[in-house]
Amino acid sequence: MTRKSIRAALSTQERADILEEFNDPDSDIQVLIITPILGALGTDMQMCCNKGMLQLWCWNANMVDQVLGRLIRIGQKRFVEWHLYTVEGTIYEKYERIIWRKHSRQMAAERNIPPQIKGELGIVLMYEFIRVLYNQPFNRYLWEVIDPDIPSYDSQYLRRAADKISRIALWAYQNYTECELLAKKHPLDLYACAMRMMHHEDCNEGELDLTAEWLYLNADAFGWDVAKDQYIPRSERVKISRAIKSQVRRIKKIKKSSGSKTRARPASSPASRPAKGPRFVLKIKNSKK
Repeated sequence: MTRKSIRAALSTQERADILEEFNDPDSDIQVLIITPILGALGTDMQMCCNKGMLQLWCWNANMVDQVLGRLIRIGQKRFVEWHLYTVEGTIYEKYERIIWRKHSRQMAAERNIPPQIKGELGIVLMYEFIRVLYNQPFNRYLWEVIDPDIPSYDSQYLRRAADKISRIALWAYQNYTECELLAKKHPLDLYACAMRMMHHEDCNEGELDLTAEWLYLNADAFGWDVAKDQYIPRSERVKISRAIKSQVRRIKKIKKSSGSKTRARPASSPASRPAKGPRFVLKIKNSKK
């Protein structure tokens, strides 16, 4: 087996000669090594090749598409197979996070999706399109939301939560007329919703039938105790919300009353230092659903 490579030091004619020899059916060249920058544009490799490997990632998904397009061209008679290599637990996964984040926004602007799918739910759907198009093992949306440390990028927990994000995206695509309820949801709300779906399956040993009402009520980061990984019932959430609002009103009232009675004192006086305000402790009792 003979291999050849195209390098930046070669002239334009030398590069063309190597490509012509590689595309010749009678040639003994079986492997061609080329960088994405040199081979992403204006090169035809489809005549005698249908398999490729991408080991040097580009910062732009459009450039990746250009590289993949070297084999998917007019004249290709065989099924094309590409392998995109990454090294788990390395900085390459950070690169991917940046690439797919930019590409999801571009796809959201270019693709004709139903107008009812708005806001963050549309971004989730774009990540699911990317997962299908590039045959990714799981939806990469949570990489953007929580930005985990490098060893956790491919953890089983994150993969399982990503599967629930894929279910939400599939539901949105199939039930787009009911998606307006979720238009104002925050990324962390959808992450909390995925955790509740996992919690429901752990407790009930079965998949949950998604509805717009269930997603609207449960896509709420405030209703999930992340520290204890458990659901906070709605009645308990109402109590917490009322206690917090009452506490805020008390603080504002105390600040207003203390501000009206304060007299100006010399800077050297200890009393002129900012007084410590009253301290409040809010005790929250978590109970299971």
